[in-house]
Amino acid sequence: MITFSIKSIILAVIVLAALLQIYFGFLLAPLSRREDQAETTLAEVAPKIASMQALQRTQAELERKAPELTAQLEQLRATVPAGEPLAWFPPRIMRSLRKQGVPRAKIQLSNIAKETSEFHGFRRLDWTIDIPQTGFIALGAAVAEIENTEPLLGIRSVRIEASPTDPEFQAATLFAETLITE
Repeated sequence: MITFSIKSIILAVIVLAALLQIYFGFLLAPLSRREDQAETTLAEVAPKIASMQALQRTQAELERKAPELTAQLEQLRATVPAGEPLAWFPPRIMRSLRKQGVPRAKIQLSNIAKETSEFHGFRRLDWTIDIPQTGFIALGAAVAEIENTEPLLGIRSVRIEASPTDPEFQAATLFAETLITE
């Protein structure tokens, strides 16, 4: 009877050891490997998730601003007259110059329109505005008038030289760029 109970205990210990071996070897080890793989994958995906969340916030902000920006874009489009810029740009600039006391100027298109990457649906034109005789104050007022009345125009540079015929006046060249709709 004692041998039967010792044999039973030994057999139970062997079965228990086998069950523990099976549990740790075949069930727990694969789960541990999967957990490690999941942590590695999560570590790789976490920056992508963060960038996508930032992108979603940016998209939501743009969607919130879209009606306002669309209205501003339509206002800007409304400031550009219909027709070719060669027909309407020089008279508008001359009107602004005359208003500030600059009676004569020669306005030339200095390049062919090129598309802009930052303003979809617009083209950029470069203009040269030669003013043969002007004073500093009239020139400054004229530049301010042009930039304030033409929202899609920017003066890139100004070159001023002393007038060879009259030292009281200067000759100026304005290099401007404007955006026009396509």
